[in-house]
Amino acid sequence: MANLINITALQREAKTYEPALQLLPFTTLMETLPKLGINLVDVQDKNVFVSFHRKGALSRPYVAGNPNDSFDAGEIGKVVEHELAVKPCVLPIVENVRNYKNYAVISNQPGTDNQTKKHPLERVILENVVKTVSEDTIDAMFHAKFDTTDATPMGMFDGFGELIDDEIAAGTISEANGNLFPTGALADVTSTSDTNTIDKIVAFVRAANPKLKKNANLMIDPTTLYYAMKALENKVSLNQLVTLEALVAYIRSVAIAPNLNVVTDESLGTGGRLILTAPLNMELGMRTRSDVDFVQVRNFYDDPNWVQYWCQFEAGTRIRETHEKMFQVNDQTNTAVSLSGDYRS
Repeated sequence: MANLINITALQREAKTYEPALQLLPFTTLMETLPKLGINLVDVQDKNVFVSFHRKGALSRPYVAGNPNDSFDAGEIGKVVEHELAVKPCVLPIVENVRNYKNYAVISNQPGTDNQTKKHPLERVILENVVKTVSEDTIDAMFHAKFDTTDATPMGMFDGFGELIDDEIAAGTISEANGNLFPTGALADVTSTSDTNTIDKIVAFVRAANPKLKKNANLMIDPTTLYYAMKALENKVSLNQLVTLEALVAYIRSVAIAPNLNVVTDESLGTGGRLILTAPLNMELGMRTRSDVDFVQVRNFYDDPNWVQYWCQFEAGTRIRETHEKMFQVNDQTNTAVSLSGDYRS
């Protein structure tokens, strides 16, 4: 069979489907982000969120003629900035077109309508390049640390875990500030009377600022969520099976957080890190929609059979507010679980 995939055809497909390809990562990401309450932001270079933190307890009784009353209560508040700066990322793949010599893009089989002869292999290739970008970004979202020497998704930008760790190191997330609550390890049950994990999770939510508890998402990785459900089974009569709905109802009731949502996803990894946050307070920023060269297919090798697919984009994360009224985390860390693709080698 003749080699029917060539650089001209591939370039034609990239150009024809460019608008749809640019939307693909957003479509794929939206399968995960809403579930976790994470906001997707289309970023051009930098996006700065500015919040004003009011100082409290400034009112006082009035004393007429009091010479010691300076009428100066001090500052009313302070401005806090959180920047979402996306980092340049790329997915480069080099392929030899002869790898596809057994796949007919156009066939002349008897009875085939001339209008439907074209096999969509070129588009399939390009779509899978873009889908991999989306999955790699989801893998990196919580666990990446920006490192240009790390030639994997985990070096693309600083993920949420890195942002949290940086603020813990800087002291802006701390027990003193009310946005860090130590739970210790959250482990599987060791007996039919072990309720430690669910007790610790309830204590974590109960410790949160009352304003945060009014409307919050509790992020728990799937493994820790399983441990919590097993621990709650040890609390209920006859060790009956506990559903996710029962677990949520229990935490809401005991922690006095009636609107709490418990959310989970494999992208959180494993390890027992609990994140209690206002919905849409955590953001993933991407820049692709205005990039003319989002997906390129090009041939610049001496051997014309070699083709490079070049998918270029920018990505980054931000936590808009880590103030205790918007955010709380425990003292554990999570490890990534590789989810992207179907194989590695």
